[in-house]
Amino acid sequence: MELAYEKKLSAIALTDHDTVSGIKEAKKAAEDLSITLIPGIEISSLYDLGNVVKEFHILGLGVDETDVQFLKKLEQYGALRQERNEKMLRLISENVCNIDKDEFYARFDRSVITRAHFAQYLYEKGIVSSVKEAFDRYLGDGKPCYIPKEGVTAKEAITCIREAGGHPVLAHPPQYRLSLTVLDKVIKDLKACGLEGIEVVYSTYTNAQERELRTLAVKNELHMTGGSDYHGTPKPDIQLGTGLGNLYVPDALANWLLA
Repeated sequence: MELAYEKKLSAIALTDHDTVSGIKEAKKAAEDLSITLIPGIEISSLYDLGNVVKEFHILGLGVDETDVQFLKKLEQYGALRQERNEKMLRLISENVCNIDKDEFYARFDRSVITRAHFAQYLYEKGIVSSVKEAFDRYLGDGKPCYIPKEGVTAKEAITCIREAGGHPVLAHPPQYRLSLTVLDKVIKDLKACGLEGIEVVYSTYTNAQERELRTLAVKNELHMTGGSDYHGTPKPDIQLGTGLGNLYVPDALANWLLA
C-alpha cells in the first residue's frame, strides 16, 4: 500500500493467488493512506477445450474476504496448490538441481507459491539466466517440471467468486495462446456462467492485443479491467501501476467496481 501511495495510484486491487489472507492488513494500510482498495483474488482454474485442458486465471474483484463458505473453498484450493508445488519440487530436484525444501519455503515466506517463485529460485541459484528461461526450459506448459493444475474448473471459480459477492474477470487472455475465434467462444461460454469482465489492459500486451480484447469485450457486452500484475521479486521487471514502464490504466476501468 505504501508503494501504491508513493506512485499516487487512485485505486489498487489486491488479487493474490487463491488466497485473501492479506486483505485485512491491506485494508488497514489503505485506510491509513487514504487509498481506494478493491479486495480481490486470482483463482487458478482449468478449462477443457476438448483437445486440451488449459489453465485459466479468474480474477475476483470486490469479494467479501470474510465469507465463511468462500474461505472454506479457498482452503480446499490451497491444498490442491500445495500438493502441486510439492510435486514440482520433486521434479526439479530430480531433473534440474537439488532444492532444499526448507530453504525454498523460507526464501518465499508469506508468499502464495506459484511457478514464478520456482523460476525466481532457479534464477537466483544460477541455474538459468532469467526467469523467462526457467519457464521456457522447465516450468512452462508441457515442460519437464510442469505439473497441470487439478480440481477447480473456470466455471466453478466464477461461481465461487459470485457467491462471495465478487465480480469474475478473465485475467490476461493472451497468455492462453488461443486464436481470437476460440477465445471468443470461450468468453461466450464463461459469460453464460457469470463472467463479468475481461482484463484488456496489462503490462505485457501489445497495442494490437489490447485493441482485440477491447473489441471482444464490447462484442460480448463485458466490462473492461486493467492492471500491472505486480508480483514484486518474482517479476522484477514489472512495476506497480506502470508495468514495464509505459502501462496506463484509466480510472474509468475501475468505475463499475466502485459504483
